[in-house]
Amino acid sequence: MLPVSYNAARHAHRAHHAWGCGYLALVCSVQYFKEKTMKKTLTAAALAGLMGLMPTAHASGELAKLENVCAALNEGKSAKLHVYTVDEMVRLLEKHGFNASKKDANAIRFMYENSLILMVRYNDGDWQLYYGTSGVKLTYEQINDWNRTKRISRAYIDRDGDPVVESDLLVGKGVTEDQVMNFIKVFLDFTRPQFKNFVKEKGKSS
Repeated sequence: MLPVSYNAARHAHRAHHAWGCGYLALVCSVQYFKEKTMKKTLTAAALAGLMGLMPTAHASGELAKLENVCAALNEGKSAKLHVYTVDEMVRLLEKHGFNASKKDANAIRFMYENSLILMVRYNDGDWQLYYGTSGVKLTYEQINDWNRTKRISRAYIDRDGDPVVESDLLVGKGVTEDQVMNFIKVFLDFTRPQFKNFVKEKGKSS
């Protein structure tokens, strides 16, 4: 069961990702300006106005989370950006406790909680995480339901008729070690278990 990549799907995913990153960058720039100029008057309520939110307790909580993300991004501005090779990525995974190995010249494999995970490097330096299931069948309508209701990933039915899920890390001029590991953590601890449960609830045994 091998991952199948479609350029159109990748471009659509990148466009959606870029819109979200652009909006986050705007708010983070405000946060960065706030920290640099010590403008304490730019409060959570003001940020709420930028986001079109009322300054409710819930909104303040969400803004606090967003400010934490922005602070982390701003702190990472001084971190070294790097475009990882396959061998370097294997070493990075091993550094963080994964028993990773090269599958071929462009792919890495490792186990996580009894799940086989593939990590594929594209020629432009971008990375893709891949997790597939077997023994359970989904319809195209069910796969479409996942893609319609979930973010930061895409699912499809592979050549063997098995449901799989993927997520991309867009590298550009480089990424930090923390960005790579956060990308992996989100996929392993959020996307993968959600997809497993989705397949279990919606699928039929083959």
